Amino acid sequence: MDDISRLKRILKSIGIANSVIDITVTAIIVLLIMLSAYALTDINRVVVDGAPEQYAIYNPRVDYGSYEELVALNPEVIGWINMYGTKIDYPITQADNNDKYLSYSPKLEYSLLGSIFLDYRNKPDFSDFCSILYGHNMTPRAMFGNVKDYLDKAYFDAHLYGDIFYGGKHHGLEAFAIFEEDGYSSFYGQLIFAPDESKEDYLAQIMEKSVITRDIGVSTEDNIVLLYTCSNAATNGRQLLACRITDKTFVNPYEQESSAGSFDRLKQIPIWVWFFLLLLILLAIWYYIKRKDEKARKERELSIKGSEADAQD
Repeated sequence: MDDISRLKRILKSIGIANSVIDITVTAIIVLLIMLSAYALTDINRVVVDGAPEQYAIYNPRVDYGSYEELVALNPEVIGWINMYGTKIDYPITQADNNDKYLSYSPKLEYSLLGSIFLDYRNKPDFSDFCSILYGHNMTPRAMFGNVKDYLDKAYFDAHLYGDIFYGGKHHGLEAFAIFEEDGYSSFYGQLIFAPDESKEDYLAQIMEKSVITRDIGVSTEDNIVLLYTCSNAATNGRQLLACRITDKTFVNPYEQESSAGSFDRLKQIPIWVWFFLLLLILLAIWYYIKRKDEKARKERELSIKGSEADAQD
């Protein structure tokens, strides 16, 4: 009987330990659910805030656009840029400094994603030899997040054209180079004020610095725009997509696409669906652990009863 009593005490201790483990596992699962919910909500907020679709009603290219309403809300909205087939489809802002729109949206709301904005030293009519547009490199491909994709030759060749709207008129954009530069370099800033005798040399430097180039006959008589964003490859790295501004506009072939890719469709799934699926997975894991513990407990009880029966015999 002493052996049976000892066995009962051991099994009772095991039962208590299992209960503690169950409570701990349950607490961890609840914590994971809460953290996951927070993370998914935060990611979803960034995705929604950065999606060009939220500005679609203001787009001057569409019939239902209310571009003037956005300008009335924020007079520092000076235009619109769209690189065809990319997520770059946003209003352009310009302040009297290059800090404001790092953290404010075109609707003057605080935003981690900021805005696409023109260098404060540039003329708002894009009449400078070189105009610089800044935008954050955001995931997934928000703001200027697509600029880095131009480092791939196939992507570059498939997304050569765009549209830039300013002064009440649409203009074409032709990408001709993508290059990387140090964030502390004064090279791109000097382009804004390039004297006539230096423009040819600056164009040559752009082509020399570029990872991919395209010969479209850019000259010192043209107006160019640099899409400037941070690089993930280096601490102070910057990536710049060079485009020529033209009076001729280009047809957007991507507007004819009727269906999104599989990844785009996944991104359109509401955030609550992902949260619900995650919750189901965690609950399934918890249920499996509980069933396993319950089975082990019943086996222990049967073992004790068997031992007691043997002792009585």
